[in-house]
Amino acid sequence: DRLDMEEKPNNRFNDGKVDPAGRFWVGSVALNCEGNEGTLFCIEANGTITKKETGVGISNGLCWSSDNKTMYFIDSPTKKVISWDYDVNTGEIKNKSVVIDFSETFKDGVPDGMTIDENDNLWIAIW
Repeated sequence: DRLDMEEKPNNRFNDGKVDPAGRFWVGSVALNCEGNEGTLFCIEANGTITKKETGVGISNGLCWSSDNKTMYFIDSPTKKVISWDYDVNTGEIKNKSVVIDFSETFKDGVPDGMTIDENDNLWIAIW
């Protein structure tokens, strides 16, 4: 399989990261960065591609907790960091919830890139 923008030719890839099990997660965004045309994909080592989240504005900031039970993700226009329960063995994500809402704190900026340290503190770039 090929992972390309054939479904949405006006999209591009924005941010991606490898999870603790070696899967590549990558999100897309519309070329004009408008609307919710993006998708979060997961690519397995065998090449299997799965859409994990659709209706994404601008995919950013992927990381996983040290116990491999939580996945974090930023959809920048929402100004929110979300999390899912994460299964490291299967790559399944479920129980989506908002962890941080920057809409009141950073009126002029949006959360962008993100990483996590050894104490599970999230470090978030504001653009």
